[in-house]
Amino acid sequence: MVNRWGSELQLLLHEDDSRGLWSITVQFPWCQLAISGEGRPPTSGDVWQLNLARIISNGSNSEYLFWRPTVTSTPQINLMDALGKLFLSSSLC
Repeated sequence: MVNRWGSELQLLLHEDDSRGLWSITVQFPWCQLAISGEGRPPTSGDVWQLNLARIISNGSNSEYLFWRPTVTSTPQINLMDALGKLFLSSSLC
């Protein structure tokens, strides 16, 4: 993975071939995620909005899987009403 934004991002892939499952663990220092416009790292009590998606493309057909489905005729990962909330707590930095 090319790390273009200078973080200490680490990825770990977990595969369970017997069950046909996989997962990814993403680890990065919270202190490197400065809040846009504020220049400060995330702190306890902050609430972030996010969605997670997987797009499986087979030529002209695509399948979209979302943590929080957008419930729209065309998938829209940035639809604000469909974003989930991540509540940050305890000491992060």
